[in-house]
Amino acid sequence: MKTLKQQAKDIIKERYGSVFPPSFIAQHFCAYYDKNSFEWLAKFLSENIQQNAKILDIGSGLGAAVLSLSNAGFCAVGVEKHMECAKLSKQRFEHQIKIDTKQKKFCLGEAHSLPFKTASFDCAL
Repeated sequence: MKTLKQQAKDIIKERYGSVFPPSFIAQHFCAYYDKNSFEWLAKFLSENIQQNAKILDIGSGLGAAVLSLSNAGFCAVGVEKHMECAKLSKQRFEHQIKIDTKQKKFCLGEAHSLPFKTASFDCAL
């Protein structure tokens, strides 16, 4: 059985293999997949908006930003149009998050038709 990281790598290869050479994907994949790859964003937002702000990540991909923001104390939610990415993000979140939460963190949706009420979030990425 493949690990979550290998499943994610397969998704990236399938989606972007015709655009980027394999060496580029291999070089940049680990940095993107790493749950700490968005710590800079969490730091920036911590300095500029309230700590418990609700943040929506539109096009959340494999969930790296939502993981970093959630670990920093934000209520972060990812919306992704590709089912396999949303499913993998949810699994990653359940394995890697440092806090205990029952809140739904990832869902299917598209930017032009978000599955949330107006003004549900304080910030969108």
